[in-house]
Amino acid sequence: MNNLNFIIIKCDFDGKVLTFDKSAENLFGCSALDVIGIKRIYNFLHPDFIINFSKDFSLIINKKKFFFNKKVFCLHSDNSEFLATLFIERDVNNFITIKIKKEQFVNNTIKTKVINFDKINLIIRSKFVIGSFIPFFFSIIWSIYRFKFIDYSLIFLIFLGVFFLHVAANTFNDYFDWKSGRDKKNIDYVLFSTGGSRAVDFKIISEKHLLFISIFSFILVFIIGLYFVYLNGIIILIVGLIAFFSVYFYSAPPIHLASRYGLGELMHIFCLGPLIIYGSSIILSNNNAEFIDFFVGFPFGLLITGCLLMNEYPDSKFDKLCGKINLAVVLGKHYIPYMYLFFLFMSFCVIMFGITFFKFPKIFYLVVLMIPYSLITVKSVFKISVSRKFIADSCLKSFNLYFYFSLIFTFALLLHVIFIKFNPW
Repeated sequence: MNNLNFIIIKCDFDGKVLTFDKSAENLFGCSALDVIGIKRIYNFLHPDFIINFSKDFSLIINKKKFFFNKKVFCLHSDNSEFLATLFIERDVNNFITIKIKKEQFVNNTIKTKVINFDKINLIIRSKFVIGSFIPFFFSIIWSIYRFKFIDYSLIFLIFLGVFFLHVAANTFNDYFDWKSGRDKKNIDYVLFSTGGSRAVDFKIISEKHLLFISIFSFILVFIIGLYFVYLNGIIILIVGLIAFFSVYFYSAPPIHLASRYGLGELMHIFCLGPLIIYGSSIILSNNNAEFIDFFVGFPFGLLITGCLLMNEYPDSKFDKLCGKINLAVVLGKHYIPYMYLFFLFMSFCVIMFGITFFKFPKIFYLVVLMIPYSLITVKSVFKISVSRKFIADSCLKSFNLYFYFSLIFTFALLLHVIFIKFNPW
């Protein structure tokens, strides 16, 4: 292959551009000073091609492929499009070499799907919406276990409320992080493995449309919430107001809980577990919920907040510079793994305490099956400062631990309900 026919860019495993010569400057219409060490290769791709390109790129990073080529549309700095063939390979120095050949094309427009689910998943951060879904599904089984009668007709409405509330939280967070300039200043993020979607940065959605999704989701939740207040009165109104306050002001000024020395993380512990299960129990049982229905949610809240802490780790340097003083910034990088270990330990402790003093089903002892994977996760978390690879690995393992732990916790309760409460013999 004759390299004279190609423009060559080198980048690291995060896609961050390391070399950008005059020919690249001419092709993309931007200066090397504004690109090297700041921009990612994704910034030069048309939004319709970013997600699929990232999947192939990850295969190179993980050594499942050492070379691939792809025809994509790229973007000039003036937002004009051009067709190019990209040849991507992992070189002997473990950097990524991207050779770009501009192609000729006839059509001036790009045909896209009417509904692109990959884009939707990225924008709403569907992976993290699971952090609300799991305690919601647990709350249904828990209500069957706890109460003699529950109103099954309300389950779907609760599901919609939980879903759109979390979508609002994610999109408000992305919107305010971008609008405030925090995302623009942060050049050290780990893409697709940690929190923010960077959807505005990569032109997958505009600021205006992202805000529209946030407000639209909020309005839907408000309407559903009014119906629940009509059914259940003041107690569900209080729960709803706490949820609304936490979702909006986690990211929004002037309160911005995410910058308040750990208050944002404390909000996660209470909302993404105890509050979801307690609120659902109130609605399903017609106001018969008690403190135990709140307390049982803490393992979910603690573990998902541990995931959040791992996601904050790579951003902590720039969060501090931008005045976003979250728990990761307060602790400092050295103590973040210890706080994660504390959250994990407390998750087990809550269950053991509940079995002893709140008469949780003894089948909850099954969560000890997660101890081996917990040790593997903790080992990875304590290596998080070694390299960027361990950051992505720690984020993935902490989320997997939350997911598996929650599944065992939920499945154990389901077995108890089936074989004890509904046992016909």
